[in-house]
Amino acid sequence: MWTVAQSFSVLLVFAIAARFVPKPLALLPAVVVLLAPGPWFKAFYPFCGLLAFWGMCLYLERPSRLRAGLMGTICAFVLFFRQDIGVWAVLLSFASIALHHIFLHPRRWRNFWMEESWLLGAATILCAPFLLYMAAEDALWPMVRGLYIDTPALTASNYVSLAETMVGLAQRDLVLFLIYGFHILVSVGGFFLLFAQKSRLDRLRLGLLAVFNLLSLLPAVMMLALIRVLQADAMTWIIFTLGLGQIYRWARAITINYPHTRHCKKVSLYSLFAVLLAVPPAIVYDIYKTQGSRSALPLYTGNIRSLLNQNRPFN
Repeated sequence: MWTVAQSFSVLLVFAIAARFVPKPLALLPAVVVLLAPGPWFKAFYPFCGLLAFWGMCLYLERPSRLRAGLMGTICAFVLFFRQDIGVWAVLLSFASIALHHIFLHPRRWRNFWMEESWLLGAATILCAPFLLYMAAEDALWPMVRGLYIDTPALTASNYVSLAETMVGLAQRDLVLFLIYGFHILVSVGGFFLLFAQKSRLDRLRLGLLAVFNLLSLLPAVMMLALIRVLQADAMTWIIFTLGLGQIYRWARAITINYPHTRHCKKVSLYSLFAVLLAVPPAIVYDIYKTQGSRSALPLYTGNIRSLLNQNRPFN
């Protein structure tokens, strides 16, 4: 089941990235996620997030009641498998409909209420049987309390400042410091890419992607650990690829807009593109190279036994 979820995650990464960059470049994040899939037992974490965002993209590209209902169906699916991601999926799905009508079609508020109703109705109908069963077993409130109150409170009680953790890593583990720093810079940089988007639709999609990516990385921010970063890095790689695509477009535009200095600027941008293109294989190599250590051993061996027995040497 984990393998199936991870396989669909790779396809979703390509489908989402291809909406922003040319398809050959969209293969980059898909290949990275394929080669470094993160913890197998966390496969539904990226899959559910990518599936929810893919539903938002389908709606934004061609808004309709049926696609709003499809978003609600996806939200119900995500809530069943990953309740933490499901909350963000529901909130951002409602926000995508509202933002679409605010920025793209501000005069169609009747459609807004109908589409929000379809989203809520689809999610409610599909979640109702499970919720009613849990309520009948007196397990609904304990489930909600455990998921959304006790667990966040436990994580918050162990909170360590992100800056303090990064400073410590810079002194004792440079590889992990670079991996974490890469994800932080790309996640924040996604918001700056909004200024480079030409259409309102692209800015809206990228804004939702950047916000969803930060929300997915929230557990890692609360308690920084490699396993928490890698479970949510699929969207980070998509944003990184968008940055590469933007640098490539700037390099091509220089030939037309700056004919006198085009060679110097074009060579500089293409050099930057080549350097950044080397980042994904370098990070994948570093992750696999550190698998001999106890901290990284369980991540890519693909079975629970290696997670429980960390003292066995890596073969």
